[in-house]
Amino acid sequence: MLLKACLNLCLSEKINNFRNSRISNGKEIKENMADKKQLKQRINDGEIIIGAAVSMDDGIDRLKSVLDQYPYDFFSLDSQHSPFSEHQLVDFCNLADKLDVDVHFRVKHTRHAYLVGNILDLGPTLIEIPQVESVE
Repeated sequence: MLLKACLNLCLSEKINNFRNSRISNGKEIKENMADKKQLKQRINDGEIIIGAAVSMDDGIDRLKSVLDQYPYDFFSLDSQHSPFSEHQLVDFCNLADKLDVDVHFRVKHTRHAYLVGNILDLGPTLIEIPQVESVE
């Protein structure tokens, strides 16, 4: 129960900060973006991060509407259950970058884990290897 209350408080604070930043003028928002911590650092600091599952086919207008609903920290893409191409992934990551949102990418299968470096070069910030159940 305490964890749920803490989670609700953290989410409420995040939503309020989001609403306040939208009220600010463009100059203040740009200054805040310059101070933005990297997603990896935020995870290591124990911050709660929340992503939105989207399609690689979504355009900038759709992604903006998703962000208007909630200040998501990242967009999540799934190639395990959806087709994708490297070109699509690069284009999507470029759109997300324009919106200052990180990209989480789930690779198709564990046998493709050797491609992690190549996939990171295409733009995602987070990579998920499916069906991995231990650190060994």
